Amino acid sequence: MNASADVCVIGAGVMGLFAALELAEHGADVLVVDRGVPGAQASNANAGTLAVQNKRNEALPLVLASLALWEEMSDRLGFDVEYERRGGMRVAHSDADVMKLRASVDEQAALGARVEWLDRDEIARAAPYLARTIQAASHCPDDGMANPFAVTRAALRACRHAGCRIWPGWPVVDFRQVDDDRVECVSSRGTITAAHVLIAVGAWTERLTARAGRALAISHDVLQAVITDSGPELFPHVITHVRGNLTLKQQRTGRVLIGGAWKGSGELDAGTSQVVHEQLRGNLAWALRTVPALATTRVLRAWTGFEGRTPDRLPLLGPLPGTPRIHALGCAGGGFTLSPIAGRLAADLIARRPPTLPVDRYLIGSRFIDHTSASTELPGGVDVADLAKRGSS
Repeated sequence: MNASADVCVIGAGVMGLFAALELAEHGADVLVVDRGVPGAQASNANAGTLAVQNKRNEALPLVLASLALWEEMSDRLGFDVEYERRGGMRVAHSDADVMKLRASVDEQAALGARVEWLDRDEIARAAPYLARTIQAASHCPDDGMANPFAVTRAALRACRHAGCRIWPGWPVVDFRQVDDDRVECVSSRGTITAAHVLIAVGAWTERLTARAGRALAISHDVLQAVITDSGPELFPHVITHVRGNLTLKQQRTGRVLIGGAWKGSGELDAGTSQVVHEQLRGNLAWALRTVPALATTRVLRAWTGFEGRTPDRLPLLGPLPGTPRIHALGCAGGGFTLSPIAGRLAADLIARRPPTLPVDRYLIGSRFIDHTSASTELPGGVDVADLAKRGSS
């Protein structure tokens, strides 16, 4: 099947979908393709945290701008994405944790984030559900959450309503420059000719940019998320840990979504990933030592997905060097939070509009370039407390 478009977006995760939506809403003919199922990797394997406090300081301008877009996301997409600005607690257990958290609060406050320090007495009043072993915490009223599955569904729906074509199961394996104005995206299923191409494929970014002649040195992780069965309200806030090893949030249904960078395993070539039970137990152990009441809940499901990461954890943005019609997007820590503003900025750059925010530090330029020649190949329920018993200490 051959086709043409103004823009071909490769990757139907939230980054690619938000960029596609922005472009389509401004009149572009957009075709979105994905090697598998839309949103099946990091977009749905993250834990839905939309927080300020657990982001890199260099990304804070993007985070704050993106949270303003999240506030109106359900109205914009015409679908409830379960966004809630709950406020967030970032916690510290050890003396070293406390020092790290204190420095983070000072730095983020200086950059304009609304964060405040809480000592043990203030924690007891504001968050009595937290374990007594927690020595300090910080609070940000702007930390929030959304349902990743609802966001993906809503973004797909909005893209289709805006006129985007979306083709799942359509892997791009190569590119050909037709002339100064057109690029061909080549697949075993056909060829798409487009004026512009946006690569938003997460963990597969290095491989696909290599086919365009500029391999970006992107690593990948296998994200692992856990959700409990429904239950009574245990805590109202979004919770993160200063070590980066825990996120907690309780959905409207009463289910608790647990994340925190505990890795699954997988094979990138095959696109398959699995839960690692020792990592699962470690994640649950930290959840219990932070919110002891979770011992009354039961694990409903755990799942995994691939995520791409830049070395500095800041997003990729803009055209590949030497190939101005092929752009890349994504691969940032906290990419779910950043996706609305990142998609808007990518669309601005492709459409040659002045970017909504300063973007110089995020542009690809010469960041992470591995080489300049394309490669020859493209290659029932379980008790939370019981599962956590053998977790790491």
